[in-house]
Amino acid sequence: MIGDRIVDDDGTVLGTSGFYLDLTDALEEDLRAAVDAAMSSLADARAVIEQARGVLMLAYMIPAERPTAHLD
Repeated sequence: MIGDRIVDDDGTVLGTSGFYLDLTDALEEDLRAAVDAAMSSLADARAVIEQARGVLMLAYMIPAERPTAHLD
């Protein structure tokens, strides 16, 4: 908002005058894009974690059936 107050002789605010821009849609689009990018990064990181998990399971001979809830 770029504007100014409209006041009476006593200084009581009667209203405003100026320019108002609704940026809701633009901000929502930016937020949506940021969330999409974060989710993509998370998926990439998850793939690396799963690969490292597999390497550790192989190195320490941990069977796939063994619960690994603490690694999730």
